[in-house]
Amino acid sequence: MTMVIPDTESRHEFVLATLRRTHFRAKLIENELAVIGVALKGGAISPDTALEWAEEVAPGCVGFIPEAITADRAPA
Repeated sequence: MTMVIPDTESRHEFVLATLRRTHFRAKLIENELAVIGVALKGGAISPDTALEWAEEVAPGCVGFIPEAITADRAPA
């Protein structure tokens, strides 16, 4: 379903509201990633849990992490 915004002023206001919402969402992601870091640093969660949580919060932002880093122990 495509939303039709009738005039230029309404479209302008809609885009501004969308940008405000996106900015707010980015701040929420930033704060949650900080919480993940604190939990990892404090030993409350494992590195794997931190990566999984970060991927849930900000899909695609974690990037490639070598398996040796994410494994519970280094390969023999």
